[in-house]
Amino acid sequence: MWRPGRNRWPGWVDRGSAACAGAMSQAEAADACAREQPGEEGILRAREAEAVRDKETALRTAAERERDAAALRAAEAARRAAMARREAAEQRARAEAAEIEADRARAAAEEARARADEVREAASRIRAEIADVARQRNALMGSTSWRITAPLRAATGWLPAGLRGALRRRQ
Repeated sequence: MWRPGRNRWPGWVDRGSAACAGAMSQAEAADACAREQPGEEGILRAREAEAVRDKETALRTAAERERDAAALRAAEAARRAAMARREAAEQRARAEAAEIEADRARAAAEEARARADEVREAASRIRAEIADVARQRNALMGSTSWRITAPLRAATGWLPAGLRGALRRRQ
């Protein structure tokens, strides 16, 4: 606030005066100037200097608290980022392991399919051989020579075992 009869504002400090020349902050400069001025004006200046000093201290404390809070937030953000990177690396490792396992499963499935094809082919060959043998047996059983020799085969059942063995060895 400006006072009539004066050509400066109340909080204004003349930094050009000899007492204020080396002052670091506005509060120190106001305090030094207040010591130069005697009487009521000096007391008012001292009070103003103390108020400025209190404000500076409060601002400095608030700034320190804000800086500490920002540092805590930054540390927490860094911790979360590190945790996220770690989790992402673990996810990548799990994904790679799953992909390897899937490749193995695909290879095993392909091998099983190939083996199943081989078994089907072998079964098909065996069925064809069985059908061929059955045709040959049916052809033999239906042949005239088999039917003609039926009484002789039946008669061998009446012969003693030793004679049957001797007859077989002669053939």
